[in-house]
Amino acid sequence: MTDPNSYICKLVTNLLSEFPTFKKSQFKLSPVLGRHLKLLSTIQPEFSKKILPLLVHHIFTETFHEMPQIGCVLSKQINKFFEKHFQSCE
Repeated sequence: MTDPNSYICKLVTNLLSEFPTFKKSQFKLSPVLGRHLKLLSTIQPEFSKKILPLLVHHIFTETFHEMPQIGCVLSKQINKFFEKHFQSCE
């Protein structure tokens, strides 16, 4: 069984890796969440646990805003994942 802390750290680090890279001259354009938090997320499970909901919210907000159809598909797939997970826990 995988350690939950390492799983969350890896998940958050991978999500942060998908953010674009910004140069110093583009600082005002960079989001609060981004690649600059990758190192911290790999070594601090508590930090990863706290920002995971923020990352998911950000991803959904941006996706629904830019591509509503893809956002709906993502939402349904995540819903199915959690449905299966909680059914297996019963």
